Amino acid sequence: YRRAIGTVMKFADQTTLHHKFLENMHDAVLILDANYNVLDTNHIASLWYGYTNDEFKELNLRDLRAGSERD
Repeated sequence: YRRAIGTVMKFADQTTLHHKFLENMHDAVLILDANYNVLDTNHIASLWYGYTNDEFKELNLRDLRAGSERD
């Protein structure tokens, strides 16, 4: 039981660190799975592509184009 709680806390710390790292990047960052589906992004990616983080999570890398080419 203690090991499980420690694992959950460790994961929460890593998730927080992951988000802090993404948000401090000056470049657009997309985290993809093995099938190129978008799992997470930072705010620069939203500015560049014009999608919200929730919209990104419904996309595959093949769906993306620069914001100036969208629509």
